[in-house]
Amino acid sequence: MAAAEPPTTGTSTTGTSTTGTSTTGISSTGGDQPRVIAVVVTYNRRDLLAEALSAVLGQSQAPHAVIVIDNASTDGTAEMVATRFPSVRLATARRNTGGAGGFAYGLALALAEAADLVWLMDDDTVP
Repeated sequence: MAAAEPPTTGTSTTGTSTTGTSTTGISSTGGDQPRVIAVVVTYNRRDLLAEALSAVLGQSQAPHAVIVIDNASTDGTAEMVATRFPSVRLATARRNTGGAGGFAYGLALALAEAADLVWLMDDDTVP
């Protein structure tokens, strides 16, 4: 059985062409740059999350939006995000759904906000 071929339409592996425009030529922001939304999944790692969010928001070209999926943390994560990062959208799960559940939830929220590209990361990722 032959391996599946990659799709012939859509975005490249980088999501942008060498000119900086979306390779599909379509951007929900109406401009040349794709709308990028970062999704960060966390569970009881408040301090690591704070470091990750500072780094994400401090990029030379920050994402258009950042969504934190708090997987029912009990260490004050939600309060920290609300206080230190008021521009970040916080979505708190009722129970810990693990990384896969958190990423699925975050991806659904990002796509509902018309993301062209979604940057998925754990709370211990410092870009």
